[in-house]
Parts: sequence; structure tokens; C-alpha cells
Amino acid sequence: MPERTHYETLGLPETASLEEIKKQYRSLARKYHPDVNASKQAAQQFSDIAEAYRVLNDTEARRAYDAERALRQRQANAKPTGPLNHSAGPRPAPKPTPQPVTTATQESERLLRQAQTAFTRGRVAEARSLAEQSLRYNRKNAAAWEVLGDVCRNQGRTDDALRHYTMASQHDPRSATVQQKIERIARQPSGGYSGSTGYTPATPTARSQASRATGRPSTRTAPIVTNLTEEKRPLARILAGFFGFFGTFLLLLFTGSYLDKSPQSTQILPFVSSWSWPFVFSLLAAGALLGSAMTITGMIRRIEDDLILTSNSGGAKSPPIGIVIVLVGLVFFWIAAALHLAIALIQESLTPSLLKLYGAIAFMTALFAICWSMPSTGGAGQTLLLGGNVIFAGFIIGWLLGDFFRPD
Repeated sequence: MPERTHYETLGLPETASLEEIKKQYRSLARKYHPDVNASKQAAQQFSDIAEAYRVLNDTEARRAYDAERALRQRQANAKPTGPLNHSAGPRPAPKPTPQPVTTATQESERLLRQAQTAFTRGRVAEARSLAEQSLRYNRKNAAAWEVLGDVCRNQGRTDDALRHYTMASQHDPRSATVQQKIERIARQPSGGYSGSTGYTPATPTARSQASRATGRPSTRTAPIVTNLTEEKRPLARILAGFFGFFGTFLLLLFTGSYLDKSPQSTQILPFVSSWSWPFVFSLLAAGALLGSAMTITGMIRRIEDDLILTSNSGGAKSPPIGIVIVLVGLVFFWIAAALHLAIALIQESLTPSLLKLYGAIAFMTALFAICWSMPSTGGAGQTLLLGGNVIFAGFIIGWLLGDFFRPD
């Protein structure tokens, strides 16, 4: 029995428009969603419907899918339907069929490794394309689904990330990393950034999907835990915002009014001759306070979402893009900021979180340049040019520490 096409799964003709596909998907999703349909086949039907919608709703993916089906149809039509009837002469010996160099599974794994390496290097769009190609050879490749989830999470598309992680968990239920990612999404108070629609709240349905995918109950389903969590979150954010931002203001005030700017206290290095060690400490502390306050209050995402610091591929031969950005930022912050924002813009992963991150550091650098204004030694210019390096280093430290205390 031939495999059902995505069009047959949705019950639509191959000429269906994008609007018809969306309308039919919503109708079928309401009918077969496991939360409303208790039948044993509902989960698999819903998974098939979601996968069909994912392909047909994307213009490029649909074009590739149609081309692949047409190629398979031509190959099937080219095969002989019966034995050849030779009227005379000996029957020619059949030509040996060349063995394929690689199997579908091997090709899927090769593309997967390339996708993981591309994602580690910050080439998000390329990683998504390679992961989708890997899944065309092996739809059960859990790691490829995980890469797609990482791409969506990097782009701020939380709902799509949850859907891909759920598929990865279905094909590899024992993957601890996928389960952790699903549970983290389920704990988020908001669904994240979704392109043109902005930030959208996470629904109870998403959390129930996460619970079903991981095979364990969500902590948010228990009323007592939920109430405690919801009550503590505003308090934690208020306290973090107060101590973080107010502490940064005090450091600015202390720097501008009380730090010694005499020539005897400065000249720590030739290219920052107007700085003193207490001033360097103020820059570092301000960056740490700002980073921790912004991540705890939810102004920016977790560091692993905006900076790729680790590789999920053992075959990557270059450091992750996040490590490169951090190292460049320690040498010259402005180049690191421009490089990271340019890569994010090209790779379709530019989010408000990144803009807030670099905007806050740039603004803080300008404020410290004003507070440390020393016309005779060029203090403002040196601080504006190189102060971001120190603030960025402190920001990374505060960002890492703040992630441990995030309410979500």
C-alpha cells in the first residue's frame, strides 16, 4: 500500500491554496488533538497532520516536497512492468545493478552532522535547511528534529520549537537533553517571539504537550506548585530589578562624583591612560549588575538562547559562534556587537532580546564616558571606545549568574 501524501493526510487536492491548507489544519487539529480526542490513534494522526502542515505551509518546503514526489513518480513509471519478450536469439544477461554508495540512513546522518556544525557556527538558516534534508532521508531521525527545535528556539519561535522537540522525543523518548528543553519551554511564562506577531503567551496546551512528550507530569499542573511559582515570580523580578538597576545607578554616581581622577591614580595602560583600577572595577561591576538584572527580570533570554556557547556535534572543528563573539567582545566590543547582529539578521535569528542586550551595554558605556569625562587626558573618548569591553565582560558574568535565579 503506497504511503499517504501530505495532501491526502489533510484531505486536500494538490492545488490547494495556502489559506485552504491553514483552514483545514485548524479544523483537523481541533478534531484530533490528544487533549480533546482520547482515541489511541489520535496522537499519531495529530503528529501526521502537524507534519503535513509544516511542509505544505512553507512555500519552499512544499516546492521541494512536490518535486521529490514527481521524481519518484517518474522513476516508478520508468520501471518495466513485465518480462521482456525476445523473439529470437539468446536472452541478454542482465546488467548488474550498481550498489548505492550510501544508504538513506547514512545520508541522513551525514546531513545531520553538517546541520549541527552549521548551527554551532551560527549559520542558523543553513542548519535548518540541512536538518530538513536529513529528515527527507529518515523521518525518524530524532537528532534532526532536535536541531530544528534549536533553530526555532534561537529565532524565538517557541511554539514551533516545542513541536519539533516533541517529535524528537517521540522518536527518542530516552533523550534527556530533549526532555530538558521541552520542560524549560513549558516553564516559560510566555511563548516567546514569533516573527510578525511578536511575543505570544504560552498556553496550557503547550505545557500538556510537553508533559506528554517527556512522559512525566508537568510541575505546573499541580495547583500548589503553580500558585507558589506565580506568586514568587513578580517578587523576584521586582527585587532583581531594584537591586540591579539601582545598584548600577549608584556605581555611576560613585564614578562621577567620588572616584579619584588625578594623574597619580590613572595611566594604568598606555592606550587607556585616563583609567584607574577602581574605575575598571566600576565598569565590571556595572556590567555584572546589569546582566543579572536584565536576565532575571526577563528583559533578555537565557544565555544559551542568544549565545551558542556549546556544540551538540562532536564533529565540529571550530568553536561555537557564542565563544567567538565573547572573545571578540573582550578585545573590542563594538566589532562583536556589529558582527553578532549582522549574523543574526542574515540568519533570520535577530530577536528583541539581542537588540536590548547590545543596546543596554552601549547605553551604559556612553553614561560611563560622560561620568569619566577628562578633557585633558581624553577620558571620555577612551571610555567610549574601550569601556564596552569591560562592561561586556561583566555583563556575561552577570548573565550566567542571573540564569540560575530566573523564575522560569
